[in-house]
Amino acid sequence: MDVAVDYKCTLATPVLSGTGTARVGEEALEIQGEQGGFLLNYAQVRSLHLHNYHFLLDTPQGPFRLSQMGQDTEGFMEELWLAYGRRSRESLFVETVPLREAEGDYRYSDQGGTARGTAKVCLYEDCICILPMDNGARRIPLCFVTELSLNNYTIRIGLDTGEEYEAARLGRDTIPFFEHLSRLREEAQSRWQRVHKALEGSLETLAGEAGEAYARFREACGGQRLISGFFRLPAEGEELSSFWLCGLGPGTAAVELVTGEKAATYLYRFSGGEQVFEARLRHAMEAMGLNRELIYLEEGPLMEKPLYSMAVERNPHLRFLRAAAAGRVIHTESWGEKVAEHLKGAPAPLEQ
Repeated sequence: MDVAVDYKCTLATPVLSGTGTARVGEEALEIQGEQGGFLLNYAQVRSLHLHNYHFLLDTPQGPFRLSQMGQDTEGFMEELWLAYGRRSRESLFVETVPLREAEGDYRYSDQGGTARGTAKVCLYEDCICILPMDNGARRIPLCFVTELSLNNYTIRIGLDTGEEYEAARLGRDTIPFFEHLSRLREEAQSRWQRVHKALEGSLETLAGEAGEAYARFREACGGQRLISGFFRLPAEGEELSSFWLCGLGPGTAAVELVTGEKAATYLYRFSGGEQVFEARLRHAMEAMGLNRELIYLEEGPLMEKPLYSMAVERNPHLRFLRAAAAGRVIHTESWGEKVAEHLKGAPAPLEQ
């Protein structure tokens, strides 16, 4: 186990100033000054920046400036970046060890905006993570990749939503990284299609609570279009135990999570077309996994959960789904009527 290092520095922060120390923790930067101590949670850090041996952290409280670390400056920066990146990965619900890691330039244009800079790029069995020194980290699911190319040592990735990502200047890691990525993409998409086809083919024959949930939801949706999907891609040979159902009406949707736990039906209103909503819903469901609080917690309670607030900040599809929320309906006697009324486009009194 690594021993935590206290880096001596000069502090200029909204809470402490003067001579002090900084220690890199798993979830926060521990700052100790002459007047006391302070924990700066990584969820509050919008960016890290090193300039002329002055380390600047941008936060909602204001800038935290650490300086006069001498020869320890770059070591501190690397340790903090690694810890910040690990916490970002955790907020994106990536729990396994990366199969490949590299560092280089990145660029992306997605539903959350555009960004470019330097990042650590990590490859996993079902995704790629881009981990820059700011809150713009991204997890790219391989199951949604529609375009993949390598040109002039730049890896380009296109998704079914039209979002685009690039990784460049990875040095000698570029070609093996791309080749490994290509194999994993093919495997992930093959499994994704196979599991999805099996789910769709088994809905009518589901038994037990899952079968009852499907039958009740289908009845509530009436003649509206019904789609289904699952959360994270199950490992090879792993049985699919959780999935979701969605009824689509004219600019409306009702989503039922079948996870073995008691949950409400989540209602949405949207514009921009049914196909766009469906694509973004699939991305959001894949991103959140079984962490359903991400889609219904109000902003205040969400901010009290650092990992969840980081997850929403780093995934534009979760933000989209949250913005489209129109309430939820608890499974009471009148549940089916309320779902049906919502899907027709009529406002319904919702139970919170």
